[in-house]
Amino acid sequence: MKKTLSYAYLKIFIITLSVVCSTGVLFYNLCPSFKESGRGEPLFVVIDNGRIILKSEKLSSKIADDIKMTDFLEKELYILNDTMYTIKKSTSDSGAVVLTLIPSSDINKAITIFMWVIFGAFAISFYFATLYYKRKLIEDNIDPIYVFSDELSKIAQGELTNSVKEFGEGETAELFSNLEKLRIRLLDAIFYQKQADENRSFLVSSISHDLKTPVTAIKGYLEGIVDGVCGTDEKRKEYINKALKKTDLIAVMIDDLLYFSKLDLNQIPYNLKKINIASFLDYAVADNLALFLREGKNISLENTLKHDCFVLIDEEKFQRVTQNIIDNSLKYTNRGGKLSVILSENCASVLIEFKDDGEGIKKDELSHIFDKFYRADSARKIEGSSGLGLAIAKEITEGLGGRIWALSEEGEGTSVIISLKKM
Repeated sequence: MKKTLSYAYLKIFIITLSVVCSTGVLFYNLCPSFKESGRGEPLFVVIDNGRIILKSEKLSSKIADDIKMTDFLEKELYILNDTMYTIKKSTSDSGAVVLTLIPSSDINKAITIFMWVIFGAFAISFYFATLYYKRKLIEDNIDPIYVFSDELSKIAQGELTNSVKEFGEGETAELFSNLEKLRIRLLDAIFYQKQADENRSFLVSSISHDLKTPVTAIKGYLEGIVDGVCGTDEKRKEYINKALKKTDLIAVMIDDLLYFSKLDLNQIPYNLKKINIASFLDYAVADNLALFLREGKNISLENTLKHDCFVLIDEEKFQRVTQNIIDNSLKYTNRGGKLSVILSENCASVLIEFKDDGEGIKKDELSHIFDKFYRADSARKIEGSSGLGLAIAKEITEGLGGRIWALSEEGEGTSVIISLKKM
């Protein structure tokens, strides 16, 4: 608003100045007092060698002699018949001195009139220019305020579907633009809040479903023990062990749920360190080798790096990422199969590929395996799985500034690939 008012005052000043200058030029051309040929009737006295050789007819000899004395006294003003004259001295070609008397009263009167004309022109032009720009300011600034108030009222009432159109100029237009940005932000906030509510609702539904199965099994085993279904100590021990395994599954589910919720809410800080990625993966593979061999499967590291590469990661959290992917691959790798952890690089990143030779993933499920709370039936049937392992892997990887994706063909296995920036 201040900027707009400054421009308006500047325009008023320019218009007023233009009118005043035009009026001054016109007055100068029309007023004879300002022209050399029309400043009233001048009087003159011509002196040659101390004698008056020529004078105006209206001057008597006595007055002419008196005027001649003013040249001797070097006076510039002379009063005659209550009229003040300005004396101008000049020399003719013959060497005679010419004293010209110009009536000063005409000049002063002309100047006075000129000043009043200028003042009047300034006052009138300023008045009309101010009226014009006052009306224009109302149209450009006051009217938009009413429009802005209506648009703001609609937003306050929750009407966010219609866009706010720009109105006015300068700062006013910028105000409407900011209101439109606010509307879009509110729409986005409502969308993400709705999505978050749906995710929470789905989470509760999914976890309730998953917890119900092991809880029901535990209840059945305990009821069997209480009802005497287990007639022998060996049978009772078997039921107790099965119940304990189900409680372990519940513990895994709850742990993954709490961990994922904290990641989703950015409540877990990252402790970044410079890590040799080849050494990190070599340890991860060696740590899981015995488990793979016990199930008749194999795991190996294929390091194609020509030199040591370092990445900036949280070692503990990234270990959870690799372990979740390895556990997932172990469940899907057929007996006698193999999981290959392939380490490579490009100009900017280190690539880690977890490639199994299992049955692969259907194309319609592949794009969703990292989604929050995605529930693929095949994944949910895996014993000991919370169904959040890959979602947690994605959250952590992206939190470390990396990317994770999957490639798969049915019957040809699956590759989960992680890209991390090199140091």
